Amino acid sequence: YYPDFEGFRAAFTPAELAVLAEFHVVFEAVCDATPRDLPPITEFVLSKEWKRYSDAAQRALDQLHW
Repeated sequence: YYPDFEGFRAAFTPAELAVLAEFHVVFEAVCDATPRDLPPITEFVLSKEWKRYSDAAQRALDQLHW
């Protein structure tokens, strides 16, 4: 994710960039709240961090109609 890179910005509309920026805020927050040594994926997908991340991803996809 390189929102300040001209090539990145050129690939998306302003509305798409806004949605991606909103998702990135959640992504960073989840990264900060997640331990470095992750549990097995079968456990991680049950965590509140995964739920927050997954919900944000779905919201972004819905807004982008992708």
